[in-house]
Amino acid sequence: MRGAVIATLVVLPALASCRKATDATPGGSDAATAPTDASYAVAPAVAAPRCQPAGAGLAVPEPEDLEVGDAIAWPGGYAVGLVHRTRGGRVAAVGLTGGDLKALRVVELGPTLGDAQPPSLAVRGTELLAAAYAVPARGEARELRVVEVGTSGEVRTLGAITEARDDSLAIDLAPGMLVWDEATTGPAAHGVIRAAVVSPDGHVGAPHDVSPPESDADTPRIVASGAGYFVLWVARHPEPAMGPVDAAPPPESIGEPRTLSWIEMVVVDAAGAPGGPVRHLTPVTGHVSAYDVRPLPWQARSAVLVVARDQGEAVDGSGGSLLRVRAREDAIEPTLGFPTEGLGRGAPRLVDVAAEAHAPWLAWVDAHEAMRLLPLDTEGAPAGPASPEPALEDRSPLLSLGGHDGGGRLLVAAPADPTAQLQVLACGR
Repeated sequence: MRGAVIATLVVLPALASCRKATDATPGGSDAATAPTDASYAVAPAVAAPRCQPAGAGLAVPEPEDLEVGDAIAWPGGYAVGLVHRTRGGRVAAVGLTGGDLKALRVVELGPTLGDAQPPSLAVRGTELLAAAYAVPARGEARELRVVEVGTSGEVRTLGAITEARDDSLAIDLAPGMLVWDEATTGPAAHGVIRAAVVSPDGHVGAPHDVSPPESDADTPRIVASGAGYFVLWVARHPEPAMGPVDAAPPPESIGEPRTLSWIEMVVVDAAGAPGGPVRHLTPVTGHVSAYDVRPLPWQARSAVLVVARDQGEAVDGSGGSLLRVRAREDAIEPTLGFPTEGLGRGAPRLVDVAAEAHAPWLAWVDAHEAMRLLPLDTEGAPAGPASPEPALEDRSPLLSLGGHDGGGRLLVAAPADPTAQLQVLACGR
């Protein structure tokens, strides 16, 4: 999902963006069942802290106004998406470090928009791909650029997409496809998810719609699935009116009308053509404000794990619950609820795993604004109790580097630290 103030980390930023809602009734197929409370029979309910600092970390040159995006493992070591402020303005970049995490090379991709997220990254074979917004040469349109970054830091532009200006800058990148959201215009203005193929010969194809016209869609994500992809987004619809249709809102009402929001998914082939119906992953009566998704490579068939934050009746960005759902091309499992003991502000984060032998972590901010870390098993279920993590204060987990006992090292972002903005923690499961 996702500009920051100087040297300040926006911990697990919310991914939802604003859209004009349509008047259509929520549609689609395979509507998700209502969430089921799940305690998973783990005890104690809260574990002792698992993580502690390990090593000096890595410093980002010119860390002013630094934002750190996702991290990814690739043949050259590890790569991290960055945005920082240089003498030339706000710049999108990729931080490259070897497997030993001894040195960091920052490769600048060019000036970016003032509120654009860090570059989205993907690996295709030995290639590192990055997608980021570029400052347009002229006019009101925006340019979404895809580049290839070499191991020695050389940058080659593969192609660019021109899109109309709207409220959202959400993008996501897979090895062969780029997705983003746009807003249509006219009386029935709504959000739409668009995609473009990034071909093996180094070209970016023509954009096309992925979400159906009846979905008011934003916050796209994409995950590779065999020969195709899972494409997900948040769909929205106005809440049904309460009371007489001509009743005036109370004088203290402020802001936009509240909407229902849920997660939808469609499977597409390598060309971006849908291979089945749009499916609902969470209940259409919900209020999903943010979500994260990761593949489950240990499953016999391609599958994804989705963790969503549902606000429930909360309206101030706090409270709500965390929902878990696993999905395959032909089946959606019932929605389950994670035991959280309350939520603070921000989105849940599924921490990527560099070593496939290890299962992922789930991180969120609790009701006391402390980071919680939960170990998951290879099916995405809790593998033990959650733990409060003081070592993650003002930090954001990026990538699990593996290690002994399924735990080991955790690469984290610490933009507020003046000495090392990328750090490593030792975390036992």
